[in-house]
Amino acid sequence: MRSAPLLLILVLTTATTPACRSGTDGVPSSVADDVLRRPSATVTGAYVTATGPDAASVNIVLALENPQAVELPVRFGDLRLRTGAGTTPTIETRPHVTMPPKGIATVTLQGVAKHNGQGLVGQPLTVTGSLTYEPPGELRQMLTDTGFPLPDIGFSSTVTAEAAP
Repeated sequence: MRSAPLLLILVLTTATTPACRSGTDGVPSSVADDVLRRPSATVTGAYVTATGPDAASVNIVLALENPQAVELPVRFGDLRLRTGAGTTPTIETRPHVTMPPKGIATVTLQGVAKHNGQGLVGQPLTVTGSLTYEPPGELRQMLTDTGFPLPDIGFSSTVTAEAAP
């Protein structure tokens, strides 16, 4: 399609043209700068909700920060948990969260982590995964038309598992 390369040229031109930039203290601001900033995900906690003989159910809490001026719905996610007892298979999820414009949303993903029969509370837990979000309007349509996958946010952190509040 011809419109995809033209849109990309327009975005890059807007991002690099001084006339399209303004702001205070030398901080650039333009539509292109806003669109090109990626959201981020930070693991803020891991809470054990149930424990069995060799595994535990865990709620993983993420803070999702959206630097863009439009809301971004999260459509898909995957989660992997690793302890000293091993790694669990990837869990696919469909979180029901929309990142607000220039704001932060919290989402909880549920997973299962192995343990050595000693329980998981107080133990280190490595959390990795990604969340796929839907960009707004024409950008979303352009990605679909050209066969590109939706963008995603990766996350990875080692946290200490805590008992659920």
